[in-house]
Order: sequence, then C-alpha cells, then structure tokens
Amino acid sequence: MLSSFQLKSSSVKFRNLTTLDLEGNQLSTLPPEIGQLHNLTELDLTNNQLRTLPPEIGQLQNLTELDLSNNQLTEFPQILLKLNMPVEWGYCFRNICITGNPFQIPPVEIVKQGRQAIIDYYAALEQQQQPVHEAKLILIGDGAAGKTSLMKRLLGQAFDPQESQTHGININTLTLLDQQQNEIKLHCWDFGGQQVMHATHQFFLSKRCLYLLVIDARRESKVDYWLDHVQAFGGLAPVLIVINKIDENPHFNLSLRQLKQRYPNLKHINRISCYTKAGLDELKTTIQATLPDIELLHTRFPTTWFQVKTAIVEQAQHTNFTSYEHYVDICQAHGINDESAQNTLINFLHDLGIIHHFQDRWLQETNVINPQWLTEAVYTIINAAHLAGNGKLKSSDLKKLLDATIYPVRKHDYILEVMKKFEICYSLNANEYLLPDLFSTDEPNFSFDDTQALYFILEYNFLPKSVFTRFIIRMHNDILDNTYWRTGVLLQEPTTNTKALVETANKRITLQINGPQQREYLSILRFTFNDIHRRFNQLNVVEKICLPDNPQLSVNYDYLLKLQAKGQTEYLPPEDASTSYKISELLGIVAPPTESEMLVRLDKIIRMLEAQGFKEEQDLIDHIDEIITINPSLFGVRVNVNELLKKLFAKKS
Repeated sequence: MLSSFQLKSSSVKFRNLTTLDLEGNQLSTLPPEIGQLHNLTELDLTNNQLRTLPPEIGQLQNLTELDLSNNQLTEFPQILLKLNMPVEWGYCFRNICITGNPFQIPPVEIVKQGRQAIIDYYAALEQQQQPVHEAKLILIGDGAAGKTSLMKRLLGQAFDPQESQTHGININTLTLLDQQQNEIKLHCWDFGGQQVMHATHQFFLSKRCLYLLVIDARRESKVDYWLDHVQAFGGLAPVLIVINKIDENPHFNLSLRQLKQRYPNLKHINRISCYTKAGLDELKTTIQATLPDIELLHTRFPTTWFQVKTAIVEQAQHTNFTSYEHYVDICQAHGINDESAQNTLINFLHDLGIIHHFQDRWLQETNVINPQWLTEAVYTIINAAHLAGNGKLKSSDLKKLLDATIYPVRKHDYILEVMKKFEICYSLNANEYLLPDLFSTDEPNFSFDDTQALYFILEYNFLPKSVFTRFIIRMHNDILDNTYWRTGVLLQEPTTNTKALVETANKRITLQINGPQQREYLSILRFTFNDIHRRFNQLNVVEKICLPDNPQLSVNYDYLLKLQAKGQTEYLPPEDASTSYKISELLGIVAPPTESEMLVRLDKIIRMLEAQGFKEEQDLIDHIDEIITINPSLFGVRVNVNELLKKLFAKKS
C-alpha cells in the first residue's frame, strides 16, 4: 500500500514518468510534488479516499487521461478546469473521469453535464448566491394506508374519515423551521399506492428528497417492497416509516434495528394516528431532525438561478407547459444570456423536478412546468378500464380519456412520446401502442422446443416490475407471433431464427435459448438486461448458468470465473458430486470473443468510420459507442472496450 509520504519521495526520483497507476492505495491526500511529473500523460487515482487535490495538479499540462473515479470529492476542484480535457461521468478515455464521487459543489447533476456546465456554475456562483432551503417530501405506501390524511394533518388540515384513495398525485407545500431556525419548504408529493401506478413513480423518485413510507397498522404491509423500491429509484435518500392507524391496532410495531441492517437509509419509525392526532408532534420533530440528511438542502446556488426557478413556479400556477423560447426569455430577463448557461440551468431544473425538459427531438420544444399535469395524464391512461387485460392503446383513445381543456390534442403525441421514453409503452404502428404492464396474466398457447436449449438465470434480491417491462419494450421487434403476456415473452432473432423464451417469477428471470446462434443471442439479451440494470441503484443481480444436461441445477457465473482464476478446470455440483463439468465449457456458453478477435472487429469499424470522414479520435469513439449500443453482441457484456481502443490507437500512433 503506497502512502502519501512514499509518493512524495518517488515524485522527485521519477520525473520522466509518463504513466502512473495509483489505484486502490487508500490515499487521502496527494503531495504537491505530484506537479513535478510534467511528462505524465496518464494518471490513475481510482478507488482512493481523496477529498481534495493539490493546486499543483494543474501543472500537469501533458495529461491526456486523469481517472478520479470512486474517491470522496465533495467539491469539484476548479484547478482541473485548467487541464484542457473533457470532464466525463462514466466514460473513461481521453478525459477527466469523475464517476462515483459524492459531489455537492457543484451538485452531481451539474457535474454529470460535463466541463462547460461546471464552468457555468462557478461563473454564476461568483455573483450573488443563496442556499436552496427547499426539498421534496415524498409519501409512498400501499393504497388506503392514509398517505393523503397524513399530508393533510402535517399541513394543519382536518381529518376526513371518508377520504378517497388517491388515483394520481397530490402536491402541497409544508413550511417548517430546521434546527438552525432556517425556514425550509418541503414540497409534499402524495402518490397513489395502486400497483399499476408504480411505473410512473420513476418520473419523480430521486435522491434529493425525504421519503415517508406510510404503513397501515391494521393489516400486513409490504415494508421490504417499498424500502427496496426507494433504494432502486432513490438511492440512499433518507426514509422515515410512519405506522398509521395505531388507534385501531395500538400494539403493532416494527424493529428499527433489524430493518436498518438491510436499509441503512432508514432513519426512524414513528407511530401515529391521523384520526386522533397521536404521535403527529413527534413525527414533525423527527422530520425536522432528518432535514440535514437531505442532499442539496443547504447547498448554495446563484441567486439568478433562483429567480428563474421562481418565475417558472409562478407561471405554473396559470399554465402547464411552456416553450423553450419562452424559457430563454425568462433567463434573459434575469441576466442569464449565455446559451450554454441556459442549457445547464434547464437540465438542472429538470433533475430537481421543477420542469420536465428532454433533449429528444420530439420532446425538446415542450417543457412541462407543472409535473402534476404529466403524471395525471399517464395515470389516467394506464388506469383506463378498456386497457386491462390486453394493454392495447390507440392514439385516438386519448381524446376520450383526457380532458381537452387541460390536455389539448396537439399535446397528445408529446404525452405518448414521454411514455415511450420512460419505457411504459411501445408503438406497434403510427396509431397503436402496447403497455406491457397491462398485458394479460394468462400465458397464450405456443410451442417452444427446449430439448437443446441453453438455460440462463438472473436472480434478484429485489426485482422492480419495470425491469421486465423495459426488456419487453426494448426487444419488441423480436417478439414472435405476438406471443407475450405479463410475465413472459417469446422472441426470435430475425436473421438466424434463434428463439428465446424469457419468463419472470419469484424475483427471477429465466432465459431459454434454442437455435444456431444461442451464445450470440444470449449476449444480446444479457446486454439488454445489464443496460436496464444500470438505470437502478443498488440492484443486486446474480447471473447463473444452468448445467447442460440438468437445467434444474445451476451455478453462479462469477463463482465459475473465480474457480478458473484459481486454476481449477472441473466443477462438481454439490447436488450431484458424481458428475463433473469442464469449467471452460460452462463459461463458453457466455464467453466473449478473444481479444485478438475483438481488436480485428474494432479495426474494421474504425476503417469504416474513417472512410466516412470521421478522423478525430473523439469522433471515432463516439460513433463506436453508438455502434456497440446497436450491436451489443460484437464484444460481449464484460469487455472493457475502452482498454481495447487504447491498445488499438497506441498501435496506430
């Protein structure tokens, strides 16, 4: 393990170094002497404990790659802006890579936008600034648990014993003082608890909020399901469990200690009765004490940004959407004239849930400034009685389902495109759409020959419904003879007639693949699932290979890799130690091409792109990334294409 002192001594000795790899050394600081390594072109500082960087790092003007992934940087070091390199979150090649740092200044949403957005933020911050002092408070839980009654009680309103269930979303603002007596505004979002509505929660669940999970003391509730839901969509945002209706079951309680072992973001459990008001004062005190755990609450922002936000919120009282041109007018009215700064701000307002702004060509001209408008539309559509059981929707149905005074016909296509973007539906043709969440639960009649099938399993500790929904939507062009139902789909690769039966049950997705290109089709399906998994936080997935002659038995794919790394060649299943399997053959079911094969493929792609006029390295990288996204089977799932590109470019230079 290398210490900062050793690094300081080494920096003087090795001034001609061009590459320095300090990954995983638990470094908390870097010595100023790092700036003496003027010949460095690549510096890898991943997986350390760095909270700051010395100013001298700005002297490394020959750097072409600086990897700071997975450190403890809370403030983006402005000195890095002196290095003339792109700033990237997630893609580490010829840039400054800053993935996995807990940035607060600027907020991670701005850091993810890249170098120019960071410059815009710091430039605006040099003017007047003020803390946010606003956050979301999201109420989730089963239907009829009392979420709406709780929100009303927190707002000082009367209890209604006949309160109807929420079939959309209610938004109100709760004002309270934090422990430093600052006035804090909590925007309370009360979601409908019906199962079919959970697909739309992804619009609004985020890390920048406080969750109240409301439980009905009278009946069994899906506590784990909701806490898993928060982790998947909201990361480590703080959660309070509120047990309601204790007047009817005063002995019901939950173990905070046991739940915190699995859900460290759970802060407290409060027991209340909305009917008698018992426990409400204690709940308010708990909310007040939890405020410091909400990200961004006290982060300072340029005052001009607040002025634009305030103008948009005020406009939302009178209209539901606005054009981008009008947004630009608002920015200019408050002194934000730079086009890049305007783009940075609107993307940040989108991340905060103030505005819905999408870069997609069909969506970018409409900016929804009343989030409730969009959610109510989607809720209305997915709750339409005629969709239940077949999931088919015609674009003309929106005229019947949506109030024309609120949802003009010219905005119907926008609503459908947003539903497609969030993978709630897909289009069959210009006028028809399918919603997999509303497919029939009955399995249709079909035939699938599984005698020579390759079996592969994905096991989850928590499987959000939308994982399988998104998979069906992404693979809909391969669906064979309309063979689909809510928990299964039959696919066929169009060029090779390789078929796949994919089903989900009990936190597990099973893939059966039969045909001439089994391995290649499995690669595509695995890539699709892995890409979907990346949209969630802390989604633990175990990949398993089923034994060829006994698909009832399976083995962990990563476990086989570890055995192979230790030099073992045979695998003995504990259930049947009399039969051994060659590890290389089991891994061969899902193994990627060899490195030499992949380098040849990459070289062919680069030559093709160069022939089309793409000469610059970054242009080539961008287009290669697009090609791999479209053709995932080119390199397999676990292949570091960045490293392959480095080797190939090094050979060419």
